[in-house]
Amino acid sequence: MQVAFEESLFPLGLLVPNVPIPTLVFTQATLSLQLLTSHLASSKLSLLGVPVLREGNIIRLSRMLLDAAQACSGIRSLMSLVILAAIYGHFAEPRLLLRGLLAPAAIPIAVVPRDLSCKSLQSFPGSFRWQCIGRVAAADV
Repeated sequence: MQVAFEESLFPLGLLVPNVPIPTLVFTQATLSLQLLTSHLASSKLSLLGVPVLREGNIIRLSRMLLDAAQACSGIRSLMSLVILAAIYGHFAEPRLLLRGLLAPAAIPIAVVPRDLSCKSLQSFPGSFRWQCIGRVAAADV
């Protein structure tokens, strides 16, 4: 009985992320990611000498307006990568310590590529209408 219970803990634990996140919690988490993204992007642009004004999650450049869109916050891909890391750790890693470190290690793996795509979008000259690329969507000014 004890062995069956222990063997079923991991599959049952994988069902937890399938429970829908309450809208209030999802909105709070998404807003936090949007603000973090816009803060990091505006800081990088300032370091590069680009004049930038950040108002919440909106970044104003001389010729374009960048908006960290809610749909592009990256929270869903972050959740997917954490679940994938947990599955990989369960089946491929015998050491318990490394299993526990794999899921938190997925967080920078999800954030860094989005940050790079955000930075590359801001380096495009001119004023264009862009769909969501990474975490930033730009609109004509």
